[in-house]
Amino acid sequence: IECTILPPAIRFSRNTIFAVTGANVSPALKSGGAVYDVPQYQAALARGGDELRFSAASEGCRAYIALSGGFTLTRPLGSFSTDRRGRLGGIGGGEKLFRGVRLLNATPDWALKLEGLCAPAEARIVPLPAPAVLRAMPGPQESAFSAEGLGTFYGAEYQVSPESDRMGIRFHGEKITFAPGEDGNIITDALSAGAVQVARGGEPILMGADCQTTGGYSKIAWVISADMPLAAQLRPGDRVRFAPAAYPQARAALIAQREIIKRVQLEAMTRSGKA
Repeated sequence: IECTILPPAIRFSRNTIFAVTGANVSPALKSGGAVYDVPQYQAALARGGDELRFSAASEGCRAYIALSGGFTLTRPLGSFSTDRRGRLGGIGGGEKLFRGVRLLNATPDWALKLEGLCAPAEARIVPLPAPAVLRAMPGPQESAFSAEGLGTFYGAEYQVSPESDRMGIRFHGEKITFAPGEDGNIITDALSAGAVQVARGGEPILMGADCQTTGGYSKIAWVISADMPLAAQLRPGDRVRFAPAAYPQARAALIAQREIIKRVQLEAMTRSGKA
């Protein structure tokens, strides 16, 4: 479950292994009349009747609540994800969670052995540095920008706009200038998460997880995949800089990120006896 700023309260109907990652939301488990703090990035056990509660995010923007066994939901287009604009997935019709909704979950017996399993420190994104640094490779329309414009993009500091959402993160800051004869408009072409568009106004827009599939603005850069989880934690007012990256650096960063996940998976399989 992805939660922006303030996660929902959750009541468990049966014993469940869960973990909370991402933004710092101070999870606490109410169990048998007592309240226990729950460390983030660590598998914890909730018993039937326990309630999981949170505070608003003190650092970061999005928290993630994972339950072993997943959820019993339909998979339109092969995904459990919720697409609110497309009215697809999630609990049905792209609907976001609301008070009183029941999510069916079945924790397998072997998963109960995972209590206490921790992700390594290098897997943690928050607290974010100030400014946060997003590494980016050259975009397909880099030539549409002047040398001064490119210098601005990689040298200036930007601030996240309140108009940002999962579709795109808008930044306010020094205007990026175009090459002679260019104004930011192009024949519409392919777009995906990580693309950095610059419209006529000269301010960058980073495409997020819910971005459209095509766009008609020049793309000055593409944020590397390994840095997109960091981008997802940006909240209005956060400061950001873009740093130039080459393909070998981007590839190495992604491999390192995936190796962390593999290490946690291997430890989980070893603990559960499934290795």
